[in-house]
Amino acid sequence: MKLLTLAAVARQLGVCPTTAKKFLQHVPEVQVEANGRMLYRHDVLVDFIRSGGNQAVQRPAVVA
Repeated sequence: MKLLTLAAVARQLGVCPTTAKKFLQHVPEVQVEANGRMLYRHDVLVDFIRSGGNQAVQRPAVVA
């Protein structure tokens, strides 16, 4: 099982850490506490995105 930090999740999603944290609140069973740090399961995140769950989450408009 691959675990990611919040910064790593943000990089993979292409958003800032604050937006990534708000997004992760909608993903069930993605958080894991290890060594006093909150980490996120990569496999659960990928499954959530592939299943289309991320379409239900409102994304803020990108200002160009």
